Amino acid sequence: MEKLISTWTGSATTAELVKDQIVDRWGQDEANNYDPKSNCLTFSRWLENGYQVKKGEKAIKSFIVIEQKDEKGNVVRKYPKTINLFTSGRSKKSPNRIKGSGSNESGPFFAVCDTEVCRQLLE
Repeated sequence: MEKLISTWTGSATTAELVKDQIVDRWGQDEANNYDPKSNCLTFSRWLENGYQVKKGEKAIKSFIVIEQKDEKGNVVRKYPKTINLFTSGRSKKSPNRIKGSGSNESGPFFAVCDTEVCRQLLE
């Protein structure tokens, strides 16, 4: 598999939350292969790179912090947004390259962090 680039922003907290979910589902060996920079992407990012998520696969839940800015560019509000991720072992190369046409992450939203972790990230 070629090296893909995710939109992960470098948060050690979210990387650890995702890795814990991988350990719970598939074990430590699979978690050792986890690289948040290249092999754990959203559904739409896999599509953009010519891959399909295998039918029936369940997403790993993570979150990003959204910064709402005013017209001057000042951050006026921060809030978490849940995202659904899939690891490389849960996707396969599409026979026909599929171009993503937007996000397909409209599934149920569940927080994967406790309130204290989210609060610390938003400060």
